[in-house]
Amino acid sequence: MQIVEHDFLDGRVYGLVDSLEENEGAIHAQAQSCEEPDREIAAGFHKSLLPENDLQNEKYDGYNSPERSVSYYNKGQLLGVLLDLAIRDATDNHRSLDDLMRAMNDDYAKKGKFYDDRDGVNGVVSEVAGMPFDDFFRRYVSGTDELPYEDLFEKAGLSLKANDVTRGDLGFSCENAFDSGETVSVVSPGSAAEAAGLRPGDVVQEINGIAMPVNLSSWANSKSPGDKVQLRVRRDGRAMNFSFALGSRVDRSYVVSESPNATEGQRRIRDGLLHGTTN
Repeated sequence: MQIVEHDFLDGRVYGLVDSLEENEGAIHAQAQSCEEPDREIAAGFHKSLLPENDLQNEKYDGYNSPERSVSYYNKGQLLGVLLDLAIRDATDNHRSLDDLMRAMNDDYAKKGKFYDDRDGVNGVVSEVAGMPFDDFFRRYVSGTDELPYEDLFEKAGLSLKANDVTRGDLGFSCENAFDSGETVSVVSPGSAAEAAGLRPGDVVQEINGIAMPVNLSSWANSKSPGDKVQLRVRRDGRAMNFSFALGSRVDRSYVVSESPNATEGQRRIRDGLLHGTTN
């Protein structure tokens, strides 16, 4: 399934540079990686790839399960940052994503026209950059290729570093059913929770002797693999108790930092990206 261009533009090309936090010469971006090796550089968002890493699929499948989905708004925003870098690199920082948006506004909005979903944005990008961008759109917008963070960050003298943290993993997730409370929605196959007998549909009343925390993921993040968990649940009107040890998962965060050996051209692109300027 392909993402149409209006999804790419929908609410995600505004404030792209503002989404990068410049702090003492470094830009910090964090994400969590669950089961797949692909990487998302999206601040504070849980991440696990769907069977097909497709932005359009991510928009719908598992949308209400944060640990099993990708925010297409944030991934699209990151894609916009990469497109900005690609345009700046192609034009020696003379043109940027701002020029794309102004051109789209002049060619379509001011003339009361709709742009073609498949070729509209791609065509205007190619005009702005002075070179074809078909490969970029084929691979990263309509396609499923891993986003080229390192390659395009390097154009701005930026480097990407991954940091892994091992945390406790409950082995199940809940959703709030308003008529019954926190209800188990998914039990991970092979987890200790599954081995203990926990099932989807169980209503969790207590965890380790206290009421269910508002944010179960944050509670689990404060624990370590192997920590004991005691659950009191209600199933078919009966109270049941389960005890098991937390499993483990690796959360990956990323830091994007400035290269001390950046060339003049790289620094020009980096400054343009951070300050929204061209030259």
